[in-house]
Amino acid sequence: MFVSAKNGLPFGFMFVMLGALISRYNINIKKEKIFLLFSFLMLFFEANILRFLNVSKDNNMYISLIFVDFFLMLILIKVDLKENTIYKSLRDISLLVYCSHPLFIYIVSKIYKIVFNGQSYMNNLFLFINVTVISIIFSMVILRIKQMRIYYNSKTEKNTYNFK
Repeated sequence: MFVSAKNGLPFGFMFVMLGALISRYNINIKKEKIFLLFSFLMLFFEANILRFLNVSKDNNMYISLIFVDFFLMLILIKVDLKENTIYKSLRDISLLVYCSHPLFIYIVSKIYKIVFNGQSYMNNLFLFINVTVISIIFSMVILRIKQMRIYYNSKTEKNTYNFK
């Protein structure tokens, strides 16, 4: 989680504050879908302008991402989800993906450099897809191990598996 100075602590605070403001003041904006679409367009142009000018070293933070997040939260907060048991698993998987993905970014980048003879350039889409798939698989395996509790039975000195 703390691979670089650009971790979730400095950047994440802004997004947590947006969520707190929406919750505290019960912000409701009409036509938020149009604002979200406009925000996505701003994000697209900002990312491409920064790439064209060769200003951006990575894709960690864009100013327009704040607006995308704000309007996306306003839309998602209105979604009425019915109770389902899978939500607990999805919550656990999302936390594991969040915590493990920096490690997999590092590993995939190193493997890429080894395979392609030290070239440091990596396609961002390639990196994103690989890290996402690996992080999700890793998280599902960890969740399965957590659900499959191993109990040691001292009487028979065998391991017994309890699948819940």
